[in-house]
Amino acid sequence: MTKRAAKIHDRLGRVASHLLLVLAVSAFAATGAIADSSDAQQQQQHKQKHQAKANQQQLKQAEKQQRKEVEKQAQTQHFDWDTYHPGQRPPLWAQYRQNFDPRPYQWTRDAPRHYEVTYSPPPGWHYQSWNYGQVLPPAYWNQPYWLTNYSQYGLQPPPYGYVWVQNGPDALAVDSYSGTILQVIRGLFSSSGLSGL
Repeated sequence: MTKRAAKIHDRLGRVASHLLLVLAVSAFAATGAIADSSDAQQQQQHKQKHQAKANQQQLKQAEKQQRKEVEKQAQTQHFDWDTYHPGQRPPLWAQYRQNFDPRPYQWTRDAPRHYEVTYSPPPGWHYQSWNYGQVLPPAYWNQPYWLTNYSQYGLQPPPYGYVWVQNGPDALAVDSYSGTILQVIRGLFSSSGLSGL
């Protein structure tokens, strides 16, 4: 090999080495870019999942709040005592009772304290310990036995369509259309103030 050919060969070797280096750097940069792109996609997916979860929680919270508002309205909505008659559905019955679930309200408890009252039972009445789910005879929950001043006895507002009724020593939350008992508080009224027991 002549001296000139050797120089050309050496120059070509250096050029090839440089090209290989450039290709290696480019490949490494491309790999890094792909990795960065993959990381960015994962981060974006994580953000989207987190946002979707947050949106679902907000939706559930809003639905829960809405149910509470409906229940609150149903509990505080009162009858028009001047126009209502026993055995008839109250005017807002369809609105408040369409999706009403009585199960959370069904319970029987002993009264934490007692009140002195007078009680004139209906003809043929005799004391019976009632429970939720049973149907109170119509004569026992006529309007004269409604506890419209229930708050004076520590009673909470009943759900819409129910009224508090005195049955001897007990207070019953009764469906004002069917007479079905929803809640029972036993011994709320002292027997010393009752007649007919």
